[in-house]
Amino acid sequence: MSPGYADLILSALRRRPERTAFRFTDDDGAKHTWTYGETANRIERTAAAFGRLGLAPGDGLALLCGPDPRAFTVMAAACLAGLRYTALHPLATADTDRTVLRDSASGCLVVDETRFASRARPEGVGTVTLAEIDSLAADTAPGPGDPRGPALYLFYTGGTTGEPKGVMLCDRSLLANAWACSTWAWPPDTHFLITTPMSHAAGLLVAPGLPSADRPPRSPRPAGSSATSWSRT
Repeated sequence: MSPGYADLILSALRRRPERTAFRFTDDDGAKHTWTYGETANRIERTAAAFGRLGLAPGDGLALLCGPDPRAFTVMAAACLAGLRYTALHPLATADTDRTVLRDSASGCLVVDETRFASRARPEGVGTVTLAEIDSLAADTAPGPGDPRGPALYLFYTGGTTGEPKGVMLCDRSLLANAWACSTWAWPPDTHFLITTPMSHAAGLLVAPGLPSADRPPRSPRPAGSSATSWSRT
């Protein structure tokens, strides 16, 4: 299988393991920093944990998560494992969740139960919490039997004119977008303040900044774009 979107993310993270990937404050007010290397390890271990849960390439996995870097690592791990990934919007309702979960045929929901207790147990869908995934990933070393496959990102619109509609972003589309954006003329140090859900569209803005960290910019940034739109530190 040719290298894909998740391989691009992991290779960029491994080249500069000491760089800072995420700085964030948890719900208890404690400040945390994840390096590139730590983020890569979390992605691989989370993909291995999905295998222990019995998930296989092509299976549907949904995520309901708040402003947390685990939204990125779960998404990247799902892409690495070849799962069909779908994000539930943090500002949506339980009714909208049911619509998206049914339409996407997601058999497993990873949920931040501390933030979304009222939406954490949808009927007919297996649920695992972020804390449970963290614990399982910590106890699971990556291995040759881990699930692998091309990335499948089933992205849902906001539903402003009706029910949300799914748009499939396949591996080559995700890879081409990340590579194209990585050729922009980035400042030497780029910081991305994520104010929209990382489990949704904002998570797709992280990967393009990673490959650009190891080479000089080759083309000017398109007119109208913002230095805060993309992320690497």
